[in-house]
Amino acid sequence: MKYRPDIDGLRTLAVLPVVLFHVGVPGFPGGFVGVDVFFVISGYLISTILISEISAGKFSLSRFYERRIRRIFPALLAMVAFVLIASPLALLPSQFESLWQEGLGAILFVANIVFWSQAGYFSADSHEKPLLHTWSLGVEEQFYIFAPLVLWAILFYVPRYARAIVLLTLVASLALCVVVTPISQNSAFYMLPTRAWELLAGTLLALGMPGRFAHPRVREAAALVGVALLAVSVFTFSDAMAFPGMLAIAPVLGAVLLIHSAEGTAVGAVLSRTPVVFVGKLSYSLYLWHWPLVVFAQDWGWMEGPVGQVGVLTASFTAAWLSWRFVEGQTRDRLVLPTPRLLRGVGITAAAVIAVNLVYSQLDGWPARLPADLRGFDLAREDISPHRDRCHISSGSPDPAAACVLGDGAGAESVLLWGDSHGVEISQALAEQGVRTRTITYSSCPPALGSERDDRPNCREHNDQVLDYVLDQPEVESVILVAYYNNPAIYAGVSRAADALLAGGKAVYVVGPTPSPGEDVPTRLASGGATIFDFAGPERAEVARHFDPRVRIVMPSDFMCSTGTCRLLTEAGAPILFDGHHPSMSGARLIADHLVAMLPQGLAAQNN
Repeated sequence: MKYRPDIDGLRTLAVLPVVLFHVGVPGFPGGFVGVDVFFVISGYLISTILISEISAGKFSLSRFYERRIRRIFPALLAMVAFVLIASPLALLPSQFESLWQEGLGAILFVANIVFWSQAGYFSADSHEKPLLHTWSLGVEEQFYIFAPLVLWAILFYVPRYARAIVLLTLVASLALCVVVTPISQNSAFYMLPTRAWELLAGTLLALGMPGRFAHPRVREAAALVGVALLAVSVFTFSDAMAFPGMLAIAPVLGAVLLIHSAEGTAVGAVLSRTPVVFVGKLSYSLYLWHWPLVVFAQDWGWMEGPVGQVGVLTASFTAAWLSWRFVEGQTRDRLVLPTPRLLRGVGITAAAVIAVNLVYSQLDGWPARLPADLRGFDLAREDISPHRDRCHISSGSPDPAAACVLGDGAGAESVLLWGDSHGVEISQALAEQGVRTRTITYSSCPPALGSERDDRPNCREHNDQVLDYVLDQPEVESVILVAYYNNPAIYAGVSRAADALLAGGKAVYVVGPTPSPGEDVPTRLASGGATIFDFAGPERAEVARHFDPRVRIVMPSDFMCSTGTCRLLTEAGAPILFDGHHPSMSGARLIADHLVAMLPQGLAAQNN
C-alpha cells in the first residue's frame, strides 16, 4: 500500500481536537468528533490492506491479527499499567472501585460495553475514569473480529456486489444509529452496531468509490468541503447535542472527502507538511496517554487555569513521544522484534495486568489507603436518595401516571415535584419531613415548556404530558419545579410551566439554581480543596424577574452563601453536593426545610 502523508496529517486533525476538548481549552466544544474521523481512517487503511491481500491470494487471518497486536497492544498495555500504578495515588475509593472492570475491559477490547453499563461519555462520573477513552478501541477491535472474514467471503464469492453489500450494511448501521440516539444516547454512542457505519465508510472508500473526481478544481473543492465539515463539527457541536445520530454524518463525510480527494491538492499539501505528519504519527500514543494525565491532573488539582492546561498538554505530548519512540517504534518491526518474542512479551505483560486488576477487584475501593476524613468526603457520592433508581427516569419515554409517591405524612399526595435529576433528592428530603410527595423527575429534562434539547429529543413531549397530567389531578394543589439552570433559556421555559400551572389553579414553588464551584465536590474536598468558593450565580431578584409574583421561590444561595462566598459543607460537615452540581441528601434537606416552611400548614408531619 502506497504511503500517503496526508492521511497522517488527517490523523492530526482527528487527535488534536480530542485532546484540546478533554483538556478544556476553550473553542473546541465538539472536539470529541475526532474519534469519528479515526474510525473512518482505520476502516480505510485496514480494508485497503485486506482487499489487496485477498485480491492477491495472500490473505492470512493469523498474519492480520499479528499486525493488530503489534499496532495496538504494546502501547495500550504500557498505558494501562501506568494507570493501575498511579490510580491508588489519585482516585478516591468510589472511583477506584470500578477500575478493575475498566482495566480488564481495556485490554480485552470490551471497554465500550463496560462504560455503556456504567455512565454516559459526557456525564460527570465519566470524567473521573482514566481509561474512559479506551471505549473507541473496543468498538474498533470488535469490528475487526468480523470484518476480515466477511470481507474475504464477499470478495471470494460475490465480488461484483461488494460495494452494494458494504453500502447496504453501512446504511442499516447509520439508520440504527439515528433511531437509537434519541432513545438511548449511551447505546448509540458506545456500541458497535451503531458505530460500524463509520468504519464501513472507510471500507467503502477502500473498495473504490465510483466517480472519482478527475478535475483538479473539483478535488480541491471536495477537500475544502471536507475541512469545512470537520471545522463545523469541532467548533459548533457540543456535548449537549444528540450525538452521534445524524450529527455524526458531518465529521464522517468530512473524513471521507479528505481521504478521497485531498491527495495532490492544496489541502493535501498542508496535511503533508512535516510538523503535521509528525503529530499524526504520534496520534495513537497521544490519544492513549492524554486522557489519564487529564484525569489525574484534575484529581491532584493541577488543571487550574491556562498554566495547568499547558502543563497537561506538555506532559501528554512528552508521554506520547516516549511511547511512540520506545514502545511503538520497538514493536512494530518484525526485524526488531520477531513475532514469537512479541507474542511472548505481550502475553506475559497482559497476564500481569489482568492479575493486578483481579487483585484490585477484591479491595472494594481500597479505602484504607486514605485518612478517615477524606473517606468521609468520598462517601458523599452515596449521599443520594434511596429511591433514585426506582423513581427517577434516566432514559426512554416516562409515563407521568407512573409517578412515585414518597412519604407517609398528611396531605393525600397534594404536593407534586416536577423536575430533572436535581429534584430527586429534594423529593426524598420532603418525604423525610412528612410531606407526602408525588415525584416526576427525568434526567436532562428540566420542567421547561417549549424548550428543545438535542440530547433529549422527547423532553418537550414529556413536559407537555406532565403538564396535562398535573392539571388533570384535582388533588394536586402544590407543584414544586426543580431544574438545573445550565442554560439561561431554561428560565423562560420553567416560567411558562409555572404560568400554565397557576392558570390551572395550582400553587407553584420554584427551587432556584444550587450554587456550584464548577467541579466535582467530593474530589475537591478529598484533595484538600477549599470548603468555600466565590459565588457567581444569579441573585434572587434576577431569578424572580422571570416569574409571576405569585410563584414562591426558594433560593439555595440565600442559605448556602453569604458575603460573596458559598460553602460546600453543612454545619454537620457533610458535602452539600454529591458531584459537581446535584444536591446531596444533606444539601437537599436544607432546601426542603425552606420549602416546608412555605407549603400550606398541615402538609408536614409534626416532628416529635
